[in-house]
Amino acid sequence: MNFSEILRNLLFPHLPPTTSSIHNIEVPISNNNNTDHINNKLCLLLSHGNAVHELFFVECINQFLQNYTATTTIHQSPFPATISIDDNNNNDNNTVPDHQHSTTKCLIFCFHKSWNIYHKLLNPLYTNNITLKNNLTIIDMTVMLENLLVMSNSNSELNNNDKSLMTDENIGTIIKNYIKEKTDEFLKNSYTTNPSNGMQQHNVGIFVDNISALYDLGVTIRELEQFLCSWLYHSHDPQTAINITNLLVCIGLHVGDFFQDSIVSEYEPALVHLVALWKSRASITLECKPLLTGYTSLVDGQLTCWKRSTEDKISLQNVTTSSTYHFHVEGKHINCYTPGTTKLLT
Repeated sequence: MNFSEILRNLLFPHLPPTTSSIHNIEVPISNNNNTDHINNKLCLLLSHGNAVHELFFVECINQFLQNYTATTTIHQSPFPATISIDDNNNNDNNTVPDHQHSTTKCLIFCFHKSWNIYHKLLNPLYTNNITLKNNLTIIDMTVMLENLLVMSNSNSELNNNDKSLMTDENIGTIIKNYIKEKTDEFLKNSYTTNPSNGMQQHNVGIFVDNISALYDLGVTIRELEQFLCSWLYHSHDPQTAINITNLLVCIGLHVGDFFQDSIVSEYEPALVHLVALWKSRASITLECKPLLTGYTSLVDGQLTCWKRSTEDKISLQNVTTSSTYHFHVEGKHINCYTPGTTKLLT
């Protein structure tokens, strides 16, 4: 099975599963009279060691864009009908009503790789869509981090005794404040509209990969937790004509001693606490690990998927289901197999 199918069934259980994916759905999730497919959800992507990372992350973005461009189209067209106000001049009986519009906004922070890597992996259907591209923002944090490190090194060479010069902690604070400023502006703009256009429904996605870079630079666990809460439980003016019906926050977190030059250990108590806390908050957790030996080239690693859902809406009792797969990367695609099956060798 392709990872795209697995992720689609996790994020959007209202969609009918394909024939090849029915046997992998452990517990059916009912969405009776619920059109808010995501609402406010956290998707946590954990990767260990040298496990592939960016392909899983980009697929989360592709699925988010695919679902909401598909739900706001005209005549099955892949182009969103209501991203641009000019499109409303050509409304017919098959378009969204004048008093209700829907648009998709996506903000991506890149720490793990440079922005062009993510851009190449994104589905061209969305990156080449002019109207959607205006609402798709990719911020390359690697460039900003590199510039700050160069400034820090040059300053330290000039005066080694000046304690006011930038340290890793100062750089982490600068980047943290920058991300907060950009996300606050992003969410604020999502609520800004022309009242004459009527009610607008926004589908908003915030994607950060890899947030452990902030922890490397001295941002505390408490500050990272405040980040998450500010995104998931953001406040807004109830008098505005914008309704963010679906908010997806996707966090990429790589832990382990052998990940590039990372100083983060997956056994560090503070990080263990953060991972456990975010796992308990996450609607979906994807965890990819390399195999213990790595002696076979047919398998790149193991993927475990957790989905937390509210089975009993009266008592709000949470139920967590999990599935485990072996995965193999072929180009831009991730093929997943049930452990022990012979499909891997065919």
